[in-house]
Amino acid sequence: MTEAKDLQLIFHILKYCERIKKVITFLDNDFNNYTNKKNFTSLDSCSFSAFQIGELVGKLSEELKNNYSNVPWQKIKGLRNIIVHNYGNIDLKILWKILTKDVEDLNIVCRQILEKNDPNYNIILEEELSEEI
Repeated sequence: MTEAKDLQLIFHILKYCERIKKVITFLDNDFNNYTNKKNFTSLDSCSFSAFQIGELVGKLSEELKNNYSNVPWQKIKGLRNIIVHNYGNIDLKILWKILTKDVEDLNIVCRQILEKNDPNYNIILEEELSEEI
């Protein structure tokens, strides 16, 4: 059984993954829309969500990370450091790949962890996401 603290962290990681997915969908899954200077809020929003994911990953227990060793936890946390300390020099093509592919992979793992431990997590997630602007 996964610890309650880890489940809360995974839930919040999943919320940030879903927020990124919403923005990517809004941008028609198009890199050019993402990098358009007029869409700086989308770039900033996704970067903030990726930063938050990295921050939350850093708080997960070693036990959970070891149980899901197929997830590159250290790289996810490392992305947080890159965003925080080198934001103006981020390679947007690499970040886009992370946002469109790797975040979805993380989303799937988070859902698996939550489903295994709390089959009702999805109801709460949908309620919280529907309240967002």
